Amino acid sequence: MHSIRPSETSATADRTVDRTDSSHRAIVVGGSLSGLLTALALASDGWHVTVLERAVRHGIQGAFLRAARGRRRTMLRFDGTEAPSLREVASGGRDHSVEPWFRIHGRLRAAAAADPLIELRDRAAVVDVGQADDSAWVDLATGERITAALVIGADGHRSIVRPCVSPEASHARYAGYLLWVGSLHEAELPEELWLPESDDGVMEWGRGILFAHAFAGDDGSSAPGHRIVSFALYDADRGPAMRRLGVVEGTVVQHSLRPADIPADLVTEVAAGLAEWPQPWAAIIRAAFRRGRVTGTPIAEFVPTRLVHGRLALVGNAAHVPTPMTGSGFDESVEDAESIRTAFAGAGTGDVPAALRRYEAERLMAVQRMVESGQGFSRSFAGS
Repeated sequence: MHSIRPSETSATADRTVDRTDSSHRAIVVGGSLSGLLTALALASDGWHVTVLERAVRHGIQGAFLRAARGRRRTMLRFDGTEAPSLREVASGGRDHSVEPWFRIHGRLRAAAAADPLIELRDRAAVVDVGQADDSAWVDLATGERITAALVIGADGHRSIVRPCVSPEASHARYAGYLLWVGSLHEAELPEELWLPESDDGVMEWGRGILFAHAFAGDDGSSAPGHRIVSFALYDADRGPAMRRLGVVEGTVVQHSLRPADIPADLVTEVAAGLAEWPQPWAAIIRAAFRRGRVTGTPIAEFVPTRLVHGRLALVGNAAHVPTPMTGSGFDESVEDAESIRTAFAGAGTGDVPAALRRYEAERLMAVQRMVESGQGFSRSFAGS
């Protein structure tokens, strides 16, 4: 990778910016929640945005979170019309306590797909990032180069953009424990494992912590047998297995464990650890493993020293990686996107480095404190 620092004296464009000018282009690397939020924020200010996602997401996946907390009802678009706020889009305008990740992602993706200023490209793996005084670009694995006025990394804790922004500190550090996340339709379970309406919440047992919820099913019904059952299991006992499998090398997380990558002996090991856990959740977790509905994510943490460099910037888990136990990841991604939009209000292509510095000035200390707030839990839970 290479990163050339643009001149600090880049020409400033006329402050009256033509938002229909197709030269106002941005690239967002990563099409998960933070990437879609940032794309929607930039498009609302008139930027043409290309979102590059290396994977194709489908089915019920991910954990659960709350999108509606503290939301703003509307925002003003560049053309003077009112549009739903980012939180309003993410929540569907409803006050859910928590929701499955995939539903929030689906709403954001649908909104992005419907926006004429946003182009969504799946299976677009970025292999390199660069910049000059007046532009930034990404190179794809196919050999294609895409150029724009700025590149924003929203590509998670193993971000390919981060080393170009912060080469002196670019790796998230393994926190010493694992998060198993699973979801399945309740109808896939034996009827004796269907949950009473109140049987969700938080459970601690030994060196594990379980967050569990049952959500309304795809048909909108919350009746037993129609729901979606989801869990997030914090597991402090799989460190040796993660290193043996090459998932963690040194202090760096190399990748997550997709369902197809979880070896049978590790499933047996986890199942044995659930022997004394309360029912029906122990049996539900075992069933999710058997059906290939569980992903293992080694938890990493990253306290940023910077968020921008020239025409490159970071948002979401590319910028700051807290333990999910903080419960702040989605909220901070919304704040990042809204801060980007505010920083770019009225900015032309020549103003990009200055606008990104305004974003960093607003967000850096806040996200540093947020990540640090969860590190005490990580040290205690992992026993380090």
